[in-house]
Amino acid sequence: MSATIALLAGSAMPASAEAGAFTGRVLGATAPVAQATVYAYRLVESSLQKVLTNADGEFRFSDLPGGLYKIVAHKHGYAPTVTVIARENADEPQYLEVTLSPNDGRKSEDDYWTLRSEIPSDVLRDLEAPAEIRIAALTPEPKSPSSFLTEMSAVTGVEQFAGDTTAQMAGGKVGVLGSVGPVRMAVQGDFRALDSGTASLRGDGIEGRASSVRVNLEVPGRDRIDVATTNNRIFAVVDGDTYPIDFSQFQIQYRRPVGETGSTGFAAQYVTESGLYSKGWVDPAAIPLASRTLRLEGSYSRELADNGTLRAGLRYREQAASYAESRLLRGLEGLDSLRSFDAYGLGDWALDSTFVLQYGLYTTYRDGTVSLTPRGGLLVHFSPEWQATVLASRRVALDEARSPLSEFGVSLYEQTLACEDSEESCYQLELRYGLGDQSDFSMGASYREFDRTVRLFFSEDFFARSEGLFLVPGDVLPELHASVRRRLSPNVVTRLSSNFASGGGGAFLAQNSKVYENEVSFLSTALDTRIESSATGVYLAFHRVEQRLDPVRVGRRVPEVALERMELVLTQDLNRIFDLAANWAVRVGMELSKGATLFQAEPDDREALRHRLTTGFAVRF
Repeated sequence: MSATIALLAGSAMPASAEAGAFTGRVLGATAPVAQATVYAYRLVESSLQKVLTNADGEFRFSDLPGGLYKIVAHKHGYAPTVTVIARENADEPQYLEVTLSPNDGRKSEDDYWTLRSEIPSDVLRDLEAPAEIRIAALTPEPKSPSSFLTEMSAVTGVEQFAGDTTAQMAGGKVGVLGSVGPVRMAVQGDFRALDSGTASLRGDGIEGRASSVRVNLEVPGRDRIDVATTNNRIFAVVDGDTYPIDFSQFQIQYRRPVGETGSTGFAAQYVTESGLYSKGWVDPAAIPLASRTLRLEGSYSRELADNGTLRAGLRYREQAASYAESRLLRGLEGLDSLRSFDAYGLGDWALDSTFVLQYGLYTTYRDGTVSLTPRGGLLVHFSPEWQATVLASRRVALDEARSPLSEFGVSLYEQTLACEDSEESCYQLELRYGLGDQSDFSMGASYREFDRTVRLFFSEDFFARSEGLFLVPGDVLPELHASVRRRLSPNVVTRLSSNFASGGGGAFLAQNSKVYENEVSFLSTALDTRIESSATGVYLAFHRVEQRLDPVRVGRRVPEVALERMELVLTQDLNRIFDLAANWAVRVGMELSKGATLFQAEPDDREALRHRLTTGFAVRF
């Protein structure tokens, strides 16, 4: 897989390139990829545009402002490709050519952290979560063998937590893109700190540090290696008691082409955490107090002629966890280890220009239990603008013997529309319409039955780890989503999206040795507007999360929580206002929230508003 970009000043542009437009083409190993979705995500302003490729695999963004972008190309059956580009201004003509590789397998719960590091949230919502994130190119092509592009950003703010605790927040990011000889390289790093200073009158306080480094090296057409490390820590003080929370991760991915249409790869990941997933005594006993996870995976993919793809792989995963004591789980306290071995095969077959058949089979051996998960789907292209997708999968256990504690998984709200491997069954239906960069529309539904405990996060921010809920075996979760993007005028583009889910029904044993029935619901609505003439962005969003635990034994107290949050973000490209030597941008954000989740300390007043204010800037040179 590779990507190339041509700049008018540096090389001859392809005939399809247009002045002032960002154009390009998406290719498979042997032919153009039609009806692929191409996202342009502006990093500092967090604005998003997307288009579909035509029958020749070509795409076009008519007015893409200057800035640093992640260009994500994706189509069912292929792994998403992330390409980092820089635009000097909206009038600069650029041309990008991306080659997609077949997807190598399914997502595992450990990929929650991998996905967040590369693909933006708005893009994740549209994707069927992949098993591997590919960094296709480090563009633009340097003008000399040793030239580099650098972007730096900083953010500072203040956040109020439940009670009267207020903390100062500060952070920064650095990204370097370039090449040394034939080797393209990218280095990304970020650091954030949170500190409440003197504890509140209740004795509450918080102090945290979060940092990550990612290095990608690639020789186009040959080897590619990606190494990432993350270290996060929080000390929370509640009523004078200290609760440490730690999270560390190391991962490495290696891939190289095999023959003309194939590729093979290897991935390893090690994650250790303590106190991140669990907090209270009403949490499911299957959520660990601390855990260690090791994952090793090898994969192979290739294209079959011009109308098919084939992916296969092997995966080994080991998870060791420490659980809370419970008189109903006596003998299981301490360290409980789960091991699993997966073998999978997936394929896509284009029956003609209208229908694409998707098929697959996963075989899993987990601590004496063997299960099969057949999966099938159909992608229908009604026209160049309209397409529909139907997907279904169901896990069948050949041996009903199970581990004492069902396996635990992690997911993110943006990924909930994907059929992950935490569901016993999953059904999806989606309809999409796209008309270039002028407008697009999508709506869909999913229905999932869970057979294991899942900790669902609602924010990628480590400091907001307590915003979320949990799902347990037996839960049923129907979900609806819709999104529409319109160009209201030649200079104004807006996007409205909404997701709603409500379900539950699963019974679980809590850490307090009581049995509850789970009920959950969440709603998220966002309006994203971009004024292209002034390079101004306005983002407004509302989120609501509810969770209720009904005791199986009548007469006990019913734990019930609800969290509401409203966000407003303003972004501005300063080069549109001032004549600056470098490319500068500023971002101002405000959040208001009330209530709490089961993973947060309950506020004294549930109707009291808490605030979060942030300001940031970025410069590229």
